Amino acid sequence: LSLVWSRPRRYWRQRPWRAVTCGLLLVALSLPGLLIQHEFRQIEKEQNARQAALHPTLSEPLTLGELTLPAGSRATLNTLEPLDWQQQPQAHGLQSVKEAELSEPIEVLGLRIDALDLPPSHYFSRVRLVADQPLEGWQCAAGEWAEFAREIEAQYQPSQWRWKHCRLAAGNRRGGLDWPAGSLVERESYGWRLRAADNSELSLDGLLLRSLEMSLNNDGELLGWSGALARPLTLGEWQHAAGTRVSQDQPGQWLFTPQLKEPSRHTGNGRQVGNAEQLRQRAADGYLLGIQANPWPDTFIWD
Repeated sequence: LSLVWSRPRRYWRQRPWRAVTCGLLLVALSLPGLLIQHEFRQIEKEQNARQAALHPTLSEPLTLGELTLPAGSRATLNTLEPLDWQQQPQAHGLQSVKEAELSEPIEVLGLRIDALDLPPSHYFSRVRLVADQPLEGWQCAAGEWAEFAREIEAQYQPSQWRWKHCRLAAGNRRGGLDWPAGSLVERESYGWRLRAADNSELSLDGLLLRSLEMSLNNDGELLGWSGALARPLTLGEWQHAAGTRVSQDQPGQWLFTPQLKEPSRHTGNGRQVGNAEQLRQRAADGYLLGIQANPWPDTFIWD
């Protein structure tokens, strides 16, 4: 930069040895920065190479246990290391696939799928459905994951998987309701548990409910349900605010759990029942069957 101006330019021409000395000094001072940049580039290059190795595209079909992934599928590997942290042999490379985006659909457990999620140290596997498909009497939605419980060692053995849950397509009627698309059905020991899709409102026994959950036995018979009132309700002599939790644990009876800041009120004497208590009313006419302590008082306000 000093050579741009005439006066310092003459100075350097008259003292070339100083110019050389300063130039060498500047180069020496620059070397650590240049070396650090070089190291950063090498580290970045190695990381990119490792990431590419962990996400290979299959050049030929790959068979893992009972699964065969078609050529062209994009896989995610768990590890490239042949030894684990205890220096014991472990599945690695293409034998450690934990995720796969398939180049073409395959059939697993009678389902047409286009992706797999196979966590190596977990007790579940997931498959993504190509189209709406039936599963144990339920219509599961296209583009959603169906999850299966399994033992860790059954990672690549679908015959040992047990269906756990999926998101529903339209057209599933259970418990007297048409469940909206996106609702969740889960397999339980007693039968089934249903959770309505987010932001949906369902009419059940004359109540408009949000966040509805329903339990059914293995024969599809209703065991109970719970939800939150989507609008204020007057039942018998009691007024319940929107958001009040309501459930049916016995036939013909509803159990109301008020919110923290929205107690239920008696229309006659103005008595209030807050979140520390629950009201049990007869569904047919709202007759108050009793007021009981809430065993699990809320620590937050229900939406």
